[in-house]
Amino acid sequence: MKIINRDLAAEKDGVPGYLAHPDRKEAGPAVMIVHHHFGVTGNMKVNVCNYAKLGYTTLVPDLYKMLGEADGVHEAQKKTSDGRFNEILTSAWRYLTSRPDVDGKRCAVVGYCMGGLLALALAARRRRQVRALALLPPPWSFPAERAGHARLMGAPPEPPPLPGSPDRHSARRAR
Repeated sequence: MKIINRDLAAEKDGVPGYLAHPDRKEAGPAVMIVHHHFGVTGNMKVNVCNYAKLGYTTLVPDLYKMLGEADGVHEAQKKTSDGRFNEILTSAWRYLTSRPDVDGKRCAVVGYCMGGLLALALAARRRRQVRALALLPPPWSFPAERAGHARLMGAPPEPPPLPGSPDRHSARRAR
């Protein structure tokens, strides 16, 4: 199977990132990868190509370029609201699912590290469209103090600890 892969630019393609897909005429399945906090690295591009070899049109949008933050990865995370991340992921999702080589009923999301949390939020908001979700590693590896992440996923506030039991924050500090 022949694979076509290339960098995407916002000006030309509507979304920056990296895309790979089988050379096919009919619509097929697709995967959107949400990258880790390092961005669209060589490793992410290899993953995109590996999914394409399995028959998926695969996109990893460059979230930082979409935010206008090409440098300062951690700064971009700190100053970007959960709502803004949701907007740009929705934009990338629309780009992928509107492609003529993509069957919009056969699309999945894969999230790596930071991208796992963002992928989970996208899947929760697009339950009827996202047919599968993989989180590598799962988003609960992030510090629990970031309450906005839980709100982004629609999770209720964390209940207070039971009387007489240490809460998990004080247990973590004691280690």
